[in-house]
Amino acid sequence: MKIITEDAVYLQKEDIAYFNQFLNTYEDKNDIPKFMRLFRHEIFILTEKNRYDFVEFKNKEEIEYIKTIEWIIDYNNIKDMTIEQITEYCQQILQERYRIADEYIAMSEEEKIENRTMAIQCAIYEYVINSLASMVYFKMGDIKMKLPKKVRYPKEVRKINPKKMIKSIFNK
Repeated sequence: MKIITEDAVYLQKEDIAYFNQFLNTYEDKNDIPKFMRLFRHEIFILTEKNRYDFVEFKNKEEIEYIKTIEWIIDYNNIKDMTIEQITEYCQQILQERYRIADEYIAMSEEEKIENRTMAIQCAIYEYVINSLASMVYFKMGDIKMKLPKKVRYPKEVRKINPKKMIKSIFNK
């Protein structure tokens, strides 16, 4: 997930790791220098503890470039969506992924080589669906994320009060 503010862009480590994996699998030689400047300068091991942590990018070129990466979910576009709306959005993406996959599977090996971007698009759609699922779990309180300062949490997350939750469990 990316969070765009007035003076920075924040990316989750999970997205940076996927981006590097994506680059290693589908790299376009023309894009490598820009990708290396943006995402390969910080080395980290992705774990369950840090996968939702955000990395700040303040360089204007980095900000503008990250804004153009459509497959990284923009927090500002989904934070106010209900869980039902996010689920519906996932269904639309999944239907498009199935359509592309069915078309790709029906191709000859030669056509598949020519249309390699279709396989890439399917992989990206799967990643987007997983990112949206993480947002649902975040809104339900099942995933903890520390958002950057001055970024408002979704209203569902703000409603979750751990003290009240514990009291309600033990007062039954």
